[in-house]
Amino acid sequence: MSNLTNETQALKIKPKRPRGTGCIYQQKGSSNWWIQYYQNGKSYRESTGTDNRRRAERILQNTLGAISQSKFIPPELRRVLVGELVDDLLVSHGRKQAHLR
Repeated sequence: MSNLTNETQALKIKPKRPRGTGCIYQQKGSSNWWIQYYQNGKSYRESTGTDNRRRAERILQNTLGAISQSKFIPPELRRVLVGELVDDLLVSHGRKQAHLR
């Protein structure tokens, strides 16, 4: 009988993802899927912004592809602040004004 319970327990356990393929999960209280992955030993966790698991898987695969092709941009560098955009606009506008004079 213990053999039967071991088999049922084995069926309930999800197989682990292969090493280096990241992780996809949902945080408590969030309908969005989150991804976790590593790049050069540093762990990154970020929301995918979607409640669709397949889209989240695709986002994770694209991110892992960017890492393998050395095209990865860390999340903190992808975020652009409005103030930075305004500063760039003012600098650009100032150059155009100087050019017209």
